[in-house]
Amino acid sequence: MNVGPAAIRSVDPGGNMAGPLLAQWIGGGPDSMLGNLFLAFVAAVAFATIVAVVAGLVLAAASAMAHDLYVGVIREGHVTPQEQVRAARVATVLVGALAITIASPPRARTSRTWWRWRSRSRRPRISPASC
Repeated sequence: MNVGPAAIRSVDPGGNMAGPLLAQWIGGGPDSMLGNLFLAFVAAVAFATIVAVVAGLVLAAASAMAHDLYVGVIREGHVTPQEQVRAARVATVLVGALAITIASPPRARTSRTWWRWRSRSRRPRISPASC
């Protein structure tokens, strides 16, 4: 296996798999254990980076809310350091809960309801012409 533009485009036309494919090639290719281990390591690092960035954004948003809204608007600058820390903690929980709520898909059906719907959709349909 050769890692080049054609091989990368065959896996991902956008070219985003160049790094993981290179790591797999350095480890010995797609059929070797070390190559797959390198690929998994690069994927884990990418995932951890994304999680860290999201966590940093949530903390920055919570800090801005606590300082600007609570300290600046609600209390007009008259707070103790303990109140400011408490406001930051509350804002962190609120922003985190809001982020989870926005990011999670709606649960329209429970698993039991889904199975009932699925079994109904697989029933043979009888048309009036076949009777």
